[in-house]
Amino acid sequence: MKQYIDLVSKILQNGKMIETRNGNRLTIYGHQMRFDLEDGFPILTTKKVSLNLIAGELCWFLNGDTNIKQLHEWNNHIWDANAGEDGELPNGYGYQWRNYGGSGVDQIERSISLIKKAPNSTRNVVIAWNPVDMDKMKLPPCHFGFQLHVDGDYIHLQASMRSVDVMVGLPFNIASYALLCHLFARITRKKAGELIMDLGNTHIYEPHIENAKVQIERTPYSLPVLVISLGITDDLKGLNPNMFSLYGYNYHPSIKYEMFA
Repeated sequence: MKQYIDLVSKILQNGKMIETRNGNRLTIYGHQMRFDLEDGFPILTTKKVSLNLIAGELCWFLNGDTNIKQLHEWNNHIWDANAGEDGELPNGYGYQWRNYGGSGVDQIERSISLIKKAPNSTRNVVIAWNPVDMDKMKLPPCHFGFQLHVDGDYIHLQASMRSVDVMVGLPFNIASYALLCHLFARITRKKAGELIMDLGNTHIYEPHIENAKVQIERTPYSLPVLVISLGITDDLKGLNPNMFSLYGYNYHPSIKYEMFA
């Protein structure tokens, strides 16, 4: 994960302090990260990141769920600060992925079908950004879309983000989309190739700066290997975080960063 350390260093050195709705942020605009998934699973080693939380959130998205009740059953509370009193997060990621704008269009199902029937298509895009539903969402999607590229036996996934909380959100986003690429590869009998992250407004919150300086001084360990259990459904529904684990995950001590909702 040298790419991550390099990005944090770049922002600390070249970022501009911008005042926003939820705090000051050291900001750059536009950055791309690329990970060869055959080199290992791209999860931070300069501090511990919970695969269980990441996998639980992704399973929740893939199920099309919009209430945090299921997350709570998995002891996952990462969306609590953004949910309503009833636990609802209306019209968010999973809703748009599985039922875009309430149209009945299942973008994940369509994406799987394109991999199988038209692997060279440039139209294999899944989008969470829906202007019609924007005012109904508790938080407009930060990672707003992804595209799948099939190259022979390999699947590459390219994800796009409008707003990037580098110290809290980005490590989750990288690992989540890497996991999603592996899942598409598993059910279509292909190999996970490259993960490409296109980052827009890329920032470090001011209270995170001092700990970020500590983290970039740590030497990353070798990346672990992702292990996926049997029983992954062909439609990627009904999954749970216990289906995923990491072999050989070594990491430095935890560093705490406050989340700004």
